[in-house]
Amino acid sequence: MLSITNAPAGDGSSTQPTTGPIGITYETDDQSLAPARSRTAIVAQVVIIGALFFALFLFLISKI
Repeated sequence: MLSITNAPAGDGSSTQPTTGPIGITYETDDQSLAPARSRTAIVAQVVIIGALFFALFLFLISKI
């Protein structure tokens, strides 16, 4: 699926310039087109999730 936002007029008779940037978005199931994820970003996500679970564990233990 392809979506273009803030596109200029289609008939060509508009003399007004566009008021902002033109955005193009797409959706695909092809994983080869996905943006690359760095190893650092993946490790950071795992550390944050681990810290949240550990904090939840400590909270639940303190209630006992």
